[in-house]
Parts: sequence; structure tokens; C-alpha cells
Amino acid sequence: MIWQQRKTAHEAERTHLLGLAEAAGNEVIRPSQELQDHFAEDVEVDPCNSRYWAWASRLAELNRSLEQQALRPSQPLVQ
Repeated sequence: MIWQQRKTAHEAERTHLLGLAEAAGNEVIRPSQELQDHFAEDVEVDPCNSRYWAWASRLAELNRSLEQQALRPSQPLVQ
């Protein structure tokens, strides 16, 4: 009886952790897709062009977002 309870608890914990891992993966996928779309704009590298600086600024924001999502677990329990 106790063995069955432990097995059930272990399976519940495993399922919960798999859900957390999937959620964390999904949180990282979104910013990486935004990065891919951003690079698809194909802006010419020209330091004199304001469009390039706006593009580079947005790129820095997307990189920070990706780093934060990759380093920050969605659940405080995982932290």
C-alpha cells in the first residue's frame, strides 16, 4: 500500500516537472522566433542610418528578453 502511494506521488511529481520543463521551453521559443523574424528584415549595416540603429536597439531588447526567459524559471518552486 505504501509502495503504491510513493509510486503515485513520484509519477505526479514527474508529470509536474515535465509540465514545467515544457512551459520553460515554450517561453524561450517565443523570443527566439521574434529574433528570427527580426533578422529577416535584412537591414543594411550602416552606422549613419537611423533605421539601422533602431533595428540594433530592437535586437538588443530581443536578446535581453531571450536571456531573461532562458535564465528565469516560470515557477518559483524551480528557482
